[in-house]
Amino acid sequence: MSEAYELEVSERKLAADVLKIGEDGNSPYVNYPKANGENVICQVLYNADSPYGHQIMSSGELEDVTIGYGEGNAEEFQYSGTASIDDNFKQAVLSYNKAIETLNDMSEEYINPKYTENNEARSIGSIPNFSEKDTESGMCTDFEGTDYVSTLGFSGLLKDTDNNYDKDFEQLKTIKNGRLSKPYWLASRYISNTTSMNTLYFRIRIDNGTSTPSNAAVFRIAYNESKGYGAKVTNKLRPVLGLKSGLYIKSGLGTKTCPYNFE
Repeated sequence: MSEAYELEVSERKLAADVLKIGEDGNSPYVNYPKANGENVICQVLYNADSPYGHQIMSSGELEDVTIGYGEGNAEEFQYSGTASIDDNFKQAVLSYNKAIETLNDMSEEYINPKYTENNEARSIGSIPNFSEKDTESGMCTDFEGTDYVSTLGFSGLLKDTDNNYDKDFEQLKTIKNGRLSKPYWLASRYISNTTSMNTLYFRIRIDNGTSTPSNAAVFRIAYNESKGYGAKVTNKLRPVLGLKSGLYIKSGLGTKTCPYNFE
């Protein structure tokens, strides 16, 4: 990797100077020690001089996260419309509606307070400013000039499409070694309409290594049938962690097999 430092234990350099994406697009690797002592190999997502501060992301897919039916109290979804729905559908909607919060909360479990301020962790695909990471898009009232949502009584009950993912995704495409081999969740929602099937799909975005995000449908509404269907989808979590200023690197090569280590 160009611009990588080879550090000995006796040396120390500021993390802000060492952990940065090179002009060639390579992102260095670093061991991030979780509070429980487990190391997570990470790499730089944003350099220290970025508008979002110094941020690193896990360099591999971590734990599975399932979004959709199977958990939660279906009775919490209050619906008085005309569509035919069951508990699976209700649970899938509840899971979809809180997906960004779920992914960000799970990412916060990776924080080690020695290196990262409280709350400065998030799922990739959320808004890069940590203070805005839980930003929601508001509720869907209808879809692109149609009246399917309101006619069936779902208006104001389902979270709408957002573009939270766009800054992270564009940044990932500039990093030569930033994409992963397995799909992982992006903390962002997307609604689509398949007219041939008369169906609205409510999705959470995922990165599967292609030039544009993919999407996983968590539930769907078949408006010609006036019926809702729930789904359950599992993909990986990819946390992003902010780094405190004044951190030092003491050793390593910055490669995946010999990552840098914090002092």
